[in-house]
Amino acid sequence: MIRLGILGDPVDESLSPRIHACAFMHRSREGVYERHQTTIANVGFTLKRLQQSHLGLNVTAPLKTEVLDYCHGVSALAAQLGAANTLVAKKEGWWAENTDATGLLNVLGGAQSLRGQTVAVLGAGGAARAVVWALEGAGCEEIRIHCRSQRSFSILNNRSLTRKASLQWRPWGDVKDPVDLVINSTPLGRHEPLPIELRSPRIIDLNYRPHMTTELCRQSRSIGLIAQDGRALLLEQALLAQQLWFGDLPVGLRDAMTQPLMK
Repeated sequence: MIRLGILGDPVDESLSPRIHACAFMHRSREGVYERHQTTIANVGFTLKRLQQSHLGLNVTAPLKTEVLDYCHGVSALAAQLGAANTLVAKKEGWWAENTDATGLLNVLGGAQSLRGQTVAVLGAGGAARAVVWALEGAGCEEIRIHCRSQRSFSILNNRSLTRKASLQWRPWGDVKDPVDLVINSTPLGRHEPLPIELRSPRIIDLNYRPHMTTELCRQSRSIGLIAQDGRALLLEQALLAQQLWFGDLPVGLRDAMTQPLMK
């Protein structure tokens, strides 16, 4: 029996168990994918307990930074971002990887897909690190970080995630200048509208809700904007996690894992 799971707080609305259950069926493998409600205070204990029984784990908020302290090995990308969302069980301990950043680059369209464009990113927390890395890879010319604290921006900027793109701070709520794309990396906008005027033809909200669209996406579509929630990123990072855990991506796996996201 292969055991996989997700750590986070909360994890009750995660769609990961559904999509990875479909992956087990497509692979004709017997396995389970379990939710593990885990706080920052007990993440070390939980990881030690699961290391012998699980092939791999996904990690969601607020644990993506904390898990690094309990891993035997960390990929170059996870170390650069200071965050991991996928763990692989090795003989020596957990190996940490970040598939959020590479997954988001796929969602954006791949390398140089946003060449020369200007993008506004809402938030400067852990999720914003993966966003900035992906936008650099997509060829953005200017990345504007909208957050309440310049200190938060400085912490993000000090990670040196951009080489060519210009990374700039903007006050939270000051999104009046037109941009090509807005990406929401905060938990806000999931259940409540954002009191921000979005002047962009396209919105990507990294949040998602299991049975309905996020309020930010609904709000954006109501005024004619193209809006996409976090399901696309969920699928991309899940496929990358499958490759890390099993070493392959069988033909048809993407279609199989997409099915629960369409219900």
